[in-house]
Amino acid sequence: MRLRLFLIGDTKVKKMEKVMSFDKVFGLAEIEGKYITTREAARMVVKKDGKYLMISTKRGDLIFPGGGAEGEETQKEAAIRELREETGYECIGVPEYLGKVVTRREDRFEEGKIFESVMNYFISDVHEVQGEQLLSENEVKAQIEPVWASRKEILVRNKLYEQSIGNTDVWIEMIDFILEYVKDKE
Repeated sequence: MRLRLFLIGDTKVKKMEKVMSFDKVFGLAEIEGKYITTREAARMVVKKDGKYLMISTKRGDLIFPGGGAEGEETQKEAAIRELREETGYECIGVPEYLGKVVTRREDRFEEGKIFESVMNYFISDVHEVQGEQLLSENEVKAQIEPVWASRKEILVRNKLYEQSIGNTDVWIEMIDFILEYVKDKE
């Protein structure tokens, strides 16, 4: 709960408001004594007419648009910019902070090390008109493409992706959690 101050006419009104947010960890819990590489990023959740704006990759999975902050950007600014660059859509208004998710796994590139992803999630509406994507070289290689998908379509497609790689992916767990959280928030 947090206290907010509202101005109604000339009268100040204090109101308690329930603020929903999360702070969740997926993946490895035991990391004592291991070197950790951490990457912080921001992701944007956009829902419209029962569908979510997602990024499809050549791997076949669906993820929320987002990425790392550049320069002095805040996480919110990074989420807004990444949404625009990866999907061509612009936010309406100021995105709301949903919470933070941390994923940890064995580093795929450096044996004996842990890779930790800290994802800050925001939610926003977008304008109707889609602009041009502004993709990085890596995003072009990953063949990312914005798609609108229902919760069920996302869950099915990501489950097929996990089956194709032969194990579970902490990112897929994170996406499932976010979808469940946003569903409960409505």
